[in-house]
Parts: sequence; structure tokens; C-alpha cells
Amino acid sequence: MKDKLTVCDQIKHLKSQGIKFNIMSEKEAATFLENNTYLFKLKSYAKNYLKGENGRYQSLEFAYLVELSVLDTHLRYRVLDLCLSIEHQLKVMLLRSISNDSEENGYQIVEKLLDQHPEIKNDLFRESNSATYDLKQHYRNELPVWVFVEICTYHAFIQLFEMYFKQKDPKLLKDLLPLIYSSKFIRNACAHNNCLLNSLRSTYTKKGEKFKSSPKVKSKLKKLGAVSEKSAENGLSNHVVHDLIASILLFKLICTSQKMFDNVMSDLNELFKVRFLRHKDYFESDPLLSSRYFLIAKSLDKLCNRSYPN
Repeated sequence: MKDKLTVCDQIKHLKSQGIKFNIMSEKEAATFLENNTYLFKLKSYAKNYLKGENGRYQSLEFAYLVELSVLDTHLRYRVLDLCLSIEHQLKVMLLRSISNDSEENGYQIVEKLLDQHPEIKNDLFRESNSATYDLKQHYRNELPVWVFVEICTYHAFIQLFEMYFKQKDPKLLKDLLPLIYSSKFIRNACAHNNCLLNSLRSTYTKKGEKFKSSPKVKSKLKKLGAVSEKSAENGLSNHVVHDLIASILLFKLICTSQKMFDNVMSDLNELFKVRFLRHKDYFESDPLLSSRYFLIAKSLDKLCNRSYPN
């Protein structure tokens, strides 16, 4: 067990690990820790930096951790917007296909799913004080697909999407499903306010395991031609970079609204081209952090061009 630390003790602890206060003073750092965040969260960004043989960080400023935490907050908002737009477009795609399907009445597809996955029904109609409670009660006995997609979890929706297109358009499903699951991971991380930029050097895997990137993402990124094949391979070995690029690729493939596409991509582009560069001098000397940034930024450049071949 570790001791609970006062803010003053937290500053001493950071200094003992080699973290410097040349850009932000110790007093400014204490104010930031008291009012803006907490040590455990902020310190997680130090995983992006290497320690020397003495076990201390060699050139890590407290201000670098602060900047990463601020950038991470902006990124989570933008990525969540991206992923919610993806979810909406996937629902539009599914309902459009079902509406044009003479063999499907909109009820039997839901009944089939609930028969195969009774746990979805149990979760769906568990008594709860939710924004969809009235819909659940009204359609409890006869549940059409256009209501189901409004009240189900995202995981249940993906199961429905997979079941329907596995029969109706397996080629489309094979193309989209790896991107959908990658997008789901980063969506959930953002929705739960989990850090993203604290794992740029490491990645979210079990100890001793390497993250396996999707061949589909590799293939589409190679076709994009934003960076060299080696740079793409290195970047996609990181879970967050991989899933963010997968989400952008997916959005490009499925978005049928020009206005939605332009708005979401414009916000992402501004974040990476303006806000991320405000303190670029903090990070540009680190080749790993720079390479992660350039892979995403250059991919965005290409993907903002609607003429990119799917």
C-alpha cells in the first residue's frame, strides 16, 4: 500500500522522480493539482517518458504532463463526437437496408436476435429510471427494429448489425466489422473518461503481450498513402493510434451526410493542426511522440479529401 500524499507531498514525490518545474513553478503546479486534476491521473502521462539508469526521468517537465492531460481532454471530446456520429450512421445504414428489404418486416429480425441472445432482452427490460423507459414499456411485447436501435446498448446494436448483414451482405460486413470493433473500444474509453494519451509509448494489452493491429486497417491505411509503410506499421502497433485511425476510416466509408462529415472532420483537423501544436516544442524532440502525431495528422489530411477511394 502507498501513503496518501498532500499536494505539497505530491510535488516532493514528483521532484524525487526527476520531474522538473522550470516551465511551471512548484506553486503553479500545486494550484493545478488542487483545482484541475489529481496526481494519479496526471502522473499516468509520465508512462510516455523513459527513465534513466538511476530510475529518474531525465528531461521530463511537469508542464509536459499538464499539456498532455489538456490535449487528452480535447481529444476525448472530439473522438466521442466522431464515434457517436459513426453509431448514428451505422443505424441509418441498417434501417435503410431493412426498409428496402421485402423479406424483413422489422420485427422478425429483433425477435431472432433476442432468441439467440436472451441476455439482451433481460438487460433491455430491466426496470430502470432511464431516458428510454417509456419506449421500453410501450413496445415491450412487440419490438420493431426502429425502436430497438433507440433503446439497446451499442454492443447489442453491433450484434444486430452483424447478424443482419452476415446474411444480406457478407462482403460489406467483412469490410466494416474490424473497423467497428476498433471504433467501439475507443468510443467506450472516451465515454468513461479514460485517458488516451497516457499510452503512446505503451499500449493496452496484458503484460508480455503485443497489440495486434487489424489487417483491414493496415490495408486501408496503406491505400491511403499518407505515410511510408514502415511508419504506418509502427504507428498501428499502438492501440489508441490504431483505433483512432480505424474510426476515421470507418466514418469515411459509411457517412452519407456531407455536412456531418465536414463538421466532424473539421473539428478533428483543427484540434490536430492548431491546438496540438500550441506547445509543440514540448514534444518535437521525442521521435516516438512526434511519429504518433504525424501519422494521425497526415492521415487526416488525406481523409478530409472526399475523393479518397474506398
